[in-house]
Amino acid sequence: MQRITHFVTNIHVKILKFDFDKIALLIIIIASLIPIWSVRFLPFYDYHQWVFQAHVLQNYDQYKNFYSVSFAPTPNLGSTLFSLATTSFFNAEIGSKIVISMYIIAMILVFAKTNVDFVKKSTPASWLGVFFAYNYFLYNGFLSFTIGIPLLVYGIYVVNKFGSFLHTTHLAALTIISMLCYLCHLFIYIPLIIFVAITLWTRRIQPWHVAMTQIPVIAMLLWYTISRIAGHHGSSGIVYYESVLNKLASLILPLLSFQRIDPFPSPLPISILNILYAIILIIMLIYSFYNKSIIKNKELVLTSIILFVIAIAMPFTFFMGMGAVDQRFGFIAMIVLALGFKTTTVSRTVNYTVLAIIMAFISAHGVIFQASDRQLSAMYESIQAVPSGESVYSLSIRQPPIYGNCSQQDYLNIGNGIFPLQWFSVYSVIYGKPMPVHTFSTAALTLQKEIEPALKFEEIDPTLKFNLLQKFTRENLIQIQNHPPRSNYIFLFGCSSNIYDAASILSDSYDTMQAEKYLIVMKAKPLDN
Repeated sequence: MQRITHFVTNIHVKILKFDFDKIALLIIIIASLIPIWSVRFLPFYDYHQWVFQAHVLQNYDQYKNFYSVSFAPTPNLGSTLFSLATTSFFNAEIGSKIVISMYIIAMILVFAKTNVDFVKKSTPASWLGVFFAYNYFLYNGFLSFTIGIPLLVYGIYVVNKFGSFLHTTHLAALTIISMLCYLCHLFIYIPLIIFVAITLWTRRIQPWHVAMTQIPVIAMLLWYTISRIAGHHGSSGIVYYESVLNKLASLILPLLSFQRIDPFPSPLPISILNILYAIILIIMLIYSFYNKSIIKNKELVLTSIILFVIAIAMPFTFFMGMGAVDQRFGFIAMIVLALGFKTTTVSRTVNYTVLAIIMAFISAHGVIFQASDRQLSAMYESIQAVPSGESVYSLSIRQPPIYGNCSQQDYLNIGNGIFPLQWFSVYSVIYGKPMPVHTFSTAALTLQKEIEPALKFEEIDPTLKFNLLQKFTRENLIQIQNHPPRSNYIFLFGCSSNIYDAASILSDSYDTMQAEKYLIVMKAKPLDN
């Protein structure tokens, strides 16, 4: 009788545990989607450009006089392809939000599934996918790269199933996943191949069948390379780091989930949130090494080490048209290592604590989204007042590298395309008359050379004797006044005390059209007859 009672009790506990895991994941998914759908304008830098690309491709007949389309398999097309599918049923703005939602759901579920597969138990650590879904690259709007992350994680899950006998289904899945990873981004595909190579080596699996799965990717890469050389698409060259300190900062930034890119101060203490986020990951890492859940998965450890070494060794921040090269490898290395995270499986206190931390994490992003949306909405209204064909001069006073802060040590950004001006004209096009807008050189669309974009940005005056990014001083603005922009419109962003000082200095030549707490729009005064 005692054995029966014990057996029934164990079954009951397992059922409760199973239900709690499923319920927790459901709660996390629902909560993580609220920030996305509670605002109109997401604070993601390049995201709005991808919205526009999907709109143009879906309605190409209206834009064929402005843009040419490249059919080459560019390793940055993931977001365009996914958004194009959703815009077949919805407009580009809604369709792109659906893509973001699908990405977040996929990241949460795929991370949970892969984590359980590696540690052999379901623990609260498997719920941490959302910790990596809201990340530095999402805020930057690197949408194709970001969408590729759950595909990479699922690819790792599939490869982890490899044994001495390779099933046809595994090879077919790897072929498809490799192609999708490549189309999302080259730096999504490379970590997958590194993990595949390490798995084949550690498990002594013959590589020939697996090598055959990469033939479609090699073909696409050759096609893209030939088309790039023939068409001279994109940027070339290398930009090196200026100092070891800059290099160190670049490696740390992607690990800070609350890193901001928009120029508006945050309602929450960004630095503190980032520190807390880093502490949580460090605690999880230390505990997982302590319980040996990571060490037992040598493929994860070796892949992560290789990716970290690549990130540290790279001396450049920009390579052949691709930015944040080392940062991407460093971030992926952290995710790969986190797939081996494990917590205790029996403590309700741990379960509820982890769930509460995740809810607080999502809520913090939601608060930031709401505050940014208010500022971005005001920005959108301001742009509507700028006539088509005009050029704009933008001046942002903010504190790098955590742009959500305000202090006495604010810095000055001047010139071309400070977010969100650079992309916000796309919404006027989506909901109004088709007009040309500047697009990425690495994407499917290219603005024809003879076409002028509807909204232009004045380049920095080369006679100004200060750096693009430096500490803000009153003398800087006097220099700008002495070398006035050619644009009729100036947009000032940033901390209120500084932008109002700037407006007062520029008031001799410009009238204030709009004044918000963190935004001032000025228009050139009419010339005296």
